[in-house]
Amino acid sequence: MLRVKETMAITMIDPVNVAAKAFEESHLLAKLRKIVVVARIFDGQEETCSILHSVAQFDLGDSVTYQQVKADYENVREAIIRDGTNFSWVLFPSAEKPN
Repeated sequence: MLRVKETMAITMIDPVNVAAKAFEESHLLAKLRKIVVVARIFDGQEETCSILHSVAQFDLGDSVTYQQVKADYENVREAIIRDGTNFSWVLFPSAEKPN
């Protein structure tokens, strides 16, 4: 059975850029439109080989995925606009929310 080993970072959050641009104009959406996801089989800590499992384009055609990514982006964007760069509580709910 395959499972995800770790999360995938797609882009850094640039607060100035994110605050200035809606999702449809964002650097994130531009990258997601071009991203190719490569899955490999983890064979152990030694990393003596890397077995290719699959290659796929990120599917933005799925409206559920598109709307979820957009909602997440807009949530972070609103937090940046409202709270400046102190928005870790949005990404990490256990963090203390600013007053």
